[in-house]
Amino acid sequence: MDELIKALTALVRQDSRKPETARNITVELGDAPPCVRDLADALATSMYSLELGAFHLIRSTGPVGTLEGAFEMAQDAVDDLDACLASAGPGGEPFDVARTMQLGPDRGGMSALGVYWADGDAHLVIVEMSDPTEDNLVTLMSSPEDVFAVLDRQARSLGRKHLDELRATLAGA
Repeated sequence: MDELIKALTALVRQDSRKPETARNITVELGDAPPCVRDLADALATSMYSLELGAFHLIRSTGPVGTLEGAFEMAQDAVDDLDACLASAGPGGEPFDVARTMQLGPDRGGMSALGVYWADGDAHLVIVEMSDPTEDNLVTLMSSPEDVFAVLDRQARSLGRKHLDELRATLAGA
């Protein structure tokens, strides 16, 4: 996953224009893998607009933050959010929302794509906000194959360019 996140970071940085001011980073990155810290810096200091399947990553003026807002939106729809998160992490471990970084929403604002890290490993994650259940609230992707399978399934004909660039970068690595 580190290589996928590095390739994603390169896509974020590919626009040579730089914003006048960097975005604040409100995510606590102390125990995040280096590739996640680099991605956070790229999100804060770069101009970007990427279509990764159904997800649109675009530079905003708000801070680079966690997925907490996505979970707050989902909270009313699930019976017990804490119980759902208690086993949603890798290997059925607890999922710690503080160890997330939001990348962007899907086109309808019904789910959010982000990064999650635990025990030194990075993962991509999708949080279902509009119709969450215990089974679909968190989709944790632990390998590039998982990422492409999920994003390809959701992409259909939408947002293929950057998804295909990401896949080609990994194939060439």
